Amino acid sequence: MVARQDPDLDDVAAREETARVARASLEQARSGLRALELIATIAPLLGLLGTVLGMIGAFQALQQTGTRADPAALAGGIWEALLTTAAGMAVAIPASVALTWFESVVDRLRFDMEDTATRIFLRRRTEPSRMAA
Repeated sequence: MVARQDPDLDDVAAREETARVARASLEQARSGLRALELIATIAPLLGLLGTVLGMIGAFQALQQTGTRADPAALAGGIWEALLTTAAGMAVAIPASVALTWFESVVDRLRFDMEDTATRIFLRRRTEPSRMAA
């Protein structure tokens, strides 16, 4: 609206200024989403890494006991594997939900900005023809 009211800007320049300001605002709104996206992506991978390390520990315990497989020796590695998988999912699932919600907020903001800018530029263009009639 400010660009449209600036007498130094013609219609094309006002549209370009409006688009520039809108892009900057949307980029600012999206800036925090990159960290959330990284968390949602990395958390399951860290859980998987813990799962692999836990299973390695379980198989090492099995190897050390030889033919006498002791369930207690295996349980520690399996417990670690399951715990890290659950922890990774417990972080990734809410982060993914939050990311999706915030992206929808930004999409709605983009739509509202485009709609408002279009209405402002169309209204100004049609006003002189109404006055002439």
